[in-house]
Amino acid sequence: MVEINLLPWREYAHARARKRVKIGVAFIIILMLLVLTVVVAHRRDTPTRLEPPPVASDQPTAQIRKIKYVGYLQHHQQMWALISMPDGKLLTLPAGSLVGKNFRIKSLSQSELVLAHTANSFSPIKIPLTHS
Repeated sequence: MVEINLLPWREYAHARARKRVKIGVAFIIILMLLVLTVVVAHRRDTPTRLEPPPVASDQPTAQIRKIKYVGYLQHHQQMWALISMPDGKLLTLPAGSLVGKNFRIKSLSQSELVLAHTANSFSPIKIPLTHS
């Protein structure tokens, strides 16, 4: 009778199975760390409490209230307003131009500037000429 020694083959099979288990465990650990990183990053980006949406004000923004009509330029029949913005910029704009995002120059005279909201939801704002 011929004896076949299967001991080396069994050791090889067991070693290979242990290696697969180690690779599987390492893969699961890496996957869990990746998911944990994504969850932590997502929590950091989202607010912890819900904030109510901003309420539309009945009054124009404070920034528009702070602008100053400091002068005008006139050439033939065309007039341009010299407007000093709160951030220090000096704008030269004709009638009909936008001031900020929501206001348009409705009329322009030598004594005052009249701004109207683009949605017509506010009454016009009259800004007198400031001598400074």
